[in-house]
Amino acid sequence: MLAGALIGLAAVAFVQFPLGELFRYGIHRFWDNDQLMANSILIGGISVFIGGLTQEGAKMISVLGYRFIKRKKDFSPFIGLIVGACVGAGFGFIEAQWALNRLFAVGWSWQVVEIYLALAATLLSYITLRLRWKKGAPQEK
Repeated sequence: MLAGALIGLAAVAFVQFPLGELFRYGIHRFWDNDQLMANSILIGGISVFIGGLTQEGAKMISVLGYRFIKRKKDFSPFIGLIVGACVGAGFGFIEAQWALNRLFAVGWSWQVVEIYLALAATLLSYITLRLRWKKGAPQEK
């Protein structure tokens, strides 16, 4: 888990963030604000792709590093899954801390988080009950 956290921090700080800034610089250089707004889904998709490629690549490097250290002896796909899960958990912990830090830095509080969780639970309950009702509702002929 520690390796995932450390490699995750390095990947975000030294690869993902500079690539994202370079992408944003290039987009702002060639497009004006109207074009940016019209193509916001495309821009967001590319940004997510850059982030996903960087983060998943960092996790893969951790697993390959473990395999290289073990020199292919006693390294099965099951062990690879275990190592990948541990690396992913460490990476996820750091990413969750980063996301919460950003949320609370802009003025969010635990009360706001509780309200959003309550709203999400209410929406999920409504959807679940609605689907159950549709399954059990009498069929019209």
